[in-house]
Amino acid sequence: MSIKQRVILLGIIIGVPGLLLVFDYLNSKDLLILEMLIVFLVIVLPIAYSFIFVDKLNEKYGRFSQVRFGYTYQRSLNFVSFIYPGIVCVILFLANFFNKLLLGSLLSLAFVIPFISACFRTGVFNDSSCYLGGEVVFGYHPICHTFSILVGLLGFYNVYNLFNVNFNGAALLFIVTVLFQVIFIIPNRINGIVSIEIRKKEGFILYNALTGAVYLLISFLFMGSAMFPPIHLNLTPEGIIRKTIVWGIGIIFAILIIRQAMNMGKRKNK
Repeated sequence: MSIKQRVILLGIIIGVPGLLLVFDYLNSKDLLILEMLIVFLVIVLPIAYSFIFVDKLNEKYGRFSQVRFGYTYQRSLNFVSFIYPGIVCVILFLANFFNKLLLGSLLSLAFVIPFISACFRTGVFNDSSCYLGGEVVFGYHPICHTFSILVGLLGFYNVYNLFNVNFNGAALLFIVTVLFQVIFIIPNRINGIVSIEIRKKEGFILYNALTGAVYLLISFLFMGSAMFPPIHLNLTPEGIIRKTIVWGIGIIFAILIIRQAMNMGKRKNK
């Protein structure tokens, strides 16, 4: 499809629901409709941009990898960078709807550092990192950004719980969380000061596992037993939505990890 055809197609797909929301807001002046319109635009416009200029993006970042099945590291990371703003906007919208704006603001911060890295660090997380001399290795995998997000979500949620109980502890945990988020996305820097080779699969797993374990230990020192509250069913609309989002994201990430591992295994067997 040409760029013109893509624009027309997206204009039909996006324009109709967008105009309906605009007309609905103009008639009702309901701020909730306006918020939904903003969320809708923040979600679809970056994805639309990626769809319209997919050829240029593939030319810039490469499309299919030469060392494994699937997309190149840098193209995968570039695509994810278009999704982050929409996720943040949805979190803030739901937080405002359920009157949990402070919690939503903290959780949305979990995506800031990975988003900046996804935009500006494709020179690190790319297929070039998969070559170690004459050997093809795992490289600096973009999944590091997922680990950074998970640490951010856990850490900032605990910051929220500590905020009114121990403000100084909440502030320290906030700083520690940001620090560990950064550590996850700078494996190239860490690789120069540790004895293991992070670009190899074994070193990559060990590095991320140890980093995550150390962070959980530090978080437990701040939170104690409150870090792992008893499991109970919450069948309220808020509880169902929260669990759907958390478990949905977790399942998606797990599928991506398993798929990537299978692809790497197939490539190795060849």
